[in-house]
Amino acid sequence: MTLEAEFVDMMPHGVTVYGWASANTYGEATYSTSGSTYPALIQERFEQVTNLQGEEVTVTTIVYVGSTTSLAATSRYVLDNNSTTMEPVLASLARLYDEDGLHHHVLYFGSV
Repeated sequence: MTLEAEFVDMMPHGVTVYGWASANTYGEATYSTSGSTYPALIQERFEQVTNLQGEEVTVTTIVYVGSTTSLAATSRYVLDNNSTTMEPVLASLARLYDEDGLHHHVLYFGSV
């Protein structure tokens, strides 16, 4: 499935996703050296969400990602809002579906 052009036009930013590759002997994650870049809309605002550990947290950055490829919580995400590049900590993610299947993702970063 592909995203509608009108939906992608509302995504002026970008997010590059690096898939999880392995963990070293200290348990630290290592990631793929090549990433996939997707169109995104980055919003800086506060919102209450349930994080990946099941706790209620307040996040500071919400990213709508124009990808019909399933994104993983274990991936590394690099955000580009056309003025700065940042690599925040993922608090939660949501996959949104329509009648044709996976439509887009919402990533939540920066729990306080």
